[in-house]
Amino acid sequence: MKIYFYPKKEPRKRDGKFPVMGRLVYGDKRMQFSTQLFLSEDMLSYVSGEKWRTRKTKDMLALKRVYDVMYMLYLRMYQARIDIDLESMISELKRIQKDQPVWWKAMG
Repeated sequence: MKIYFYPKKEPRKRDGKFPVMGRLVYGDKRMQFSTQLFLSEDMLSYVSGEKWRTRKTKDMLALKRVYDVMYMLYLRMYQARIDIDLESMISELKRIQKDQPVWWKAMG
């Protein structure tokens, strides 16, 4: 499984920040999702590729948290020998973001 992040250029927020999207790829399946994170234009260059891993800012650590949650969900399905379902992984991420707002907002 691969997890990619990329900025969505439009629509941007009124404060000039861009939404960060994620893409899950597993075999021939692919799904996109919102990370619910927003970055300023000067941070967008770190999102593409793997540059976000090398930067230790609050925003990049937030991307790492999204990555870690998605990878944890993947491992859980893999170890339980359940068919990998990208849609349910994204739904679970959204549930975590909604049910644990204090934990989630602490990152971004």
